[in-house]
Amino acid sequence: MINWMPLFAMALANQAGTGESMAMAACIQQAIRSMQAAGQDMPKATIQAIRDAAETRTPEDVLKAVQPLVFLEVTINPEGRVRVEPGPYVPGLKVGRESFGIVKVNNQSGGQQRLEPRCSCAGVTNNPFTASLTTGVGNQPVDLRGQAVEFLVMKIACSKAGPREATIAFHAGQGTEDLGFRCEAAVLFKVSE
Repeated sequence: MINWMPLFAMALANQAGTGESMAMAACIQQAIRSMQAAGQDMPKATIQAIRDAAETRTPEDVLKAVQPLVFLEVTINPEGRVRVEPGPYVPGLKVGRESFGIVKVNNQSGGQQRLEPRCSCAGVTNNPFTASLTTGVGNQPVDLRGQAVEFLVMKIACSKAGPREATIAFHAGQGTEDLGFRCEAAVLFKVSE
């Protein structure tokens, strides 16, 4: 497997400082590695587009190439309110196994607070879903770094097979949920045995 981190870092260096670009590159690379290690299918064309974009070394190309693998897109506005929208990629779930997705965070507030997901399933007494964010290193809670764009890895699992709809919400501290419940998104999973 190609080590994309140096290529991503060079491509993203124009967008942010060297430390920030390395962190972003590491997050993207870790997310892709986690997804591949879990046996998740990723379109070959998307992986090739990411490789090509890394070689062109332009931040816009890299961000555009990664977009088809984004599971959720979180926006934190300048007032710190959180909004979430589903992305184009939905991880395939197997009962009792973790799957991974990329969460793209547009941090307009520049805050460095903790971003926490909540995952629920309507109409059931015992929630079959678990979800957490990780930077890809250990299972530590995730604090934002204050960058304009950050990529995080979301681990999600379900304990029951069948079509299951999860409502995934995010908050970045008390009172940060956006008005009108835009801090949550419904995602339909096909959970296999």
